[in-house]
Formats: sequence, structure tokens, C-alpha cells
Amino acid sequence: MVMESPTSAGATRLDRVPPHSEDAERGVLGSILLEADRVLDICIERQLVAESFYLPTHRTIFDVMLGMKRGSGPLTC
Repeated sequence: MVMESPTSAGATRLDRVPPHSEDAERGVLGSILLEADRVLDICIERQLVAESFYLPTHRTIFDVMLGMKRGSGPLTC
């Protein structure tokens, strides 16, 4: 029986990419572009937040769209 050391197993877990779907993220953002009021209301209802997105660019885009919905306008960098 081969035993793995805790450090080698831990290193393997750190190298793993969490499950995500770039296509699904683009789909949500595209839906917001098509019907912002309706889709953003659904996103808010489902408690979707910027951190729900894997890609940093998608997080930023969603955060800006949500900010515009809430009336704070686009974010300034």
C-alpha cells in the first residue's frame, strides 16, 4: 500500500482549479445586456454577487452593472 504524505496531497489540492464555466458567466452578463432590469432583479433575488464569478474581468463587469442598477453609476478606477 502506497501512502501519500500530507504535504504532497495538500500541494495537489492547491493546484486544482475550482469548478467554473466561463460560458455560463458570459451568458449571465450577456443576458443582463439584453434585459438589464429583469435579469438583475433575478440576480439580486438569487443573491448573486461579483464574487460568484470566477474570472476577475467578469466580476468587475457584474459589479459595474449592479452598481448602475442600484443608481450609484459606474465604478471609478
